[in-house]
Amino acid sequence: MHTKSISMPEQRRPETSAAIRLSMIAAVDARMGLSREGQIPWDHPSDRRFFREQTMGQCVLLGRRTFESLGNRVLDGRYCAVLSHRTMALPSGWPPGSVYVAPNIEAAISWCAQHGTNLYIAGGASIYAQTLALADELWLSRIEGDYRCDQFFPEIPKCFRIERAEIRDGFVLEHWRNLSCQQAVTADG
Repeated sequence: MHTKSISMPEQRRPETSAAIRLSMIAAVDARMGLSREGQIPWDHPSDRRFFREQTMGQCVLLGRRTFESLGNRVLDGRYCAVLSHRTMALPSGWPPGSVYVAPNIEAAISWCAQHGTNLYIAGGASIYAQTLALADELWLSRIEGDYRCDQFFPEIPKCFRIERAEIRDGFVLEHWRNLSCQQAVTADG
């Protein structure tokens, strides 16, 4: 399993006061594909179960299109920050106060910190690309096969090192750490 690493210009993490961990969580195919035509093209219940267990009680950051692809499915037991410059109507069924439309990553971090939760960045491709260098860690589920995706996870920067990989039911789970981040992201509270 070969993963290409790249150097990225240093990005500055938001300056704030209360610690919050930024984790990135994604499932990719053999070509680092994320989705095809706005949908995840595989069905791995064990990976969905991992996502649910890992993010339960936490804040999940999604881009607008990824959030809209959920339809009316509620991510129960989690707060959801949606990164968008547009005004959005939220679907019915979401508990009041559980969704926040954030104009930028700093506002999303601040909102999540107010709820005392860590932040899991969960896509899509442009959100991953914008925030990868800011993440403390990366949980990457590698799904076997090429699903002809049209959206891809960005190249993993050299500042990330894989800590462990384990074979799960239907996928390989990798846990990466960002070694260049010396402090947890914090948010004004």
